[in-house]
Amino acid sequence: MSFATSRWLSAEFVENARAPGYALFNASLTYRAPDDRYSIQAFVRNIGNEAVYNGTQQYPFVANYNGQDIAPPRTWGARFRARF
Repeated sequence: MSFATSRWLSAEFVENARAPGYALFNASLTYRAPDDRYSIQAFVRNIGNEAVYNGTQQYPFVANYNGQDIAPPRTWGARFRARF
């Protein structure tokens, strides 16, 4: 779990560059072979599908406008690893 309170995304401290707080949950389940030659993992990132703002860009020619970077939405998948 990751948690953050509301925070500023820019050094100018303008109100539209303030990101809300969030709680982010991730999970994974891994099986490893007894000889550790291979493993299989299933994972889910951002289980709650939260919009997490992690950056901003300021546009100097548009008054008081900031573009926001948003972290990826819910992502799930599997990994297979093998040792040779």
